[in-house]
Amino acid sequence: MTGKTVVVTPGAVRLALEISLFATVTAWLVIGEGYIPAALLSGGAAVHYASWPARVRWLLAH
Repeated sequence: MTGKTVVVTPGAVRLALEISLFATVTAWLVIGEGYIPAALLSGGAAVHYASWPARVRWLLAH
């Protein structure tokens, strides 16, 4: 991870944006009664963040 981006964003803000995006789309799917895609998306996001704790720590540290 280099930290070089087009728009400088603190890591905690970026992590919050990522999580809120996944949560919003999951909520839209549930509202539209897309329960299986919602479960797959939220489960996939959880696995993604659980699989790379070093990235989460890096985001929170920068």
